[in-house]
Amino acid sequence: MNIKNIEISRRLAFLAHNNQKYGNKPYSFHLEEVSSLVKKYVRRYFSNGKDHNKKTIDIISASFLHDSLEDTNLKFSDILCFTNNEIANYVELLTNSEGKNKREITINTLKKMKKSKEAVFIKLCDRICNMRNSKKNLPSLFKKYKEDLKVYNKELHEYKKDFPELFEIINNL
Repeated sequence: MNIKNIEISRRLAFLAHNNQKYGNKPYSFHLEEVSSLVKKYVRRYFSNGKDHNKKTIDIISASFLHDSLEDTNLKFSDILCFTNNEIANYVELLTNSEGKNKREITINTLKKMKKSKEAVFIKLCDRICNMRNSKKNLPSLFKKYKEDLKVYNKELHEYKKDFPELFEIINNL
């Protein structure tokens, strides 16, 4: 695998989210925002090990596709066909789980996500972007994100030592 996976994932995600909006902007704005934050921090947290270049590419690729399974018609097999098993698995872990209400869905999703440090990292970057955007543009949604922080901090507490800066950003928004 090589850096082409990033561009393939980017194009696939943009195509899948083509008619969707993120507030009053194209959904691609959000995808670019999340991947930019992922790119900013990925080497800091995943720069060691023999396969760190591949892992970095897979994480950036998955950041573009992070909402694709829950918000578009893409299926796991589609992502797998165009990328690789690691990217598809990260995206699957980032996809909302079943639940009776929003809180239960969040808890179940975070519990599933905890299986992968990489998925947690992408989710934290996504949450930072969502909170920053909603703080500026949708105060009622920002309030809900702030309420979710208790659940994030409880369910992902073991990752605070791995991503201290990201948790600091989220908790200080």
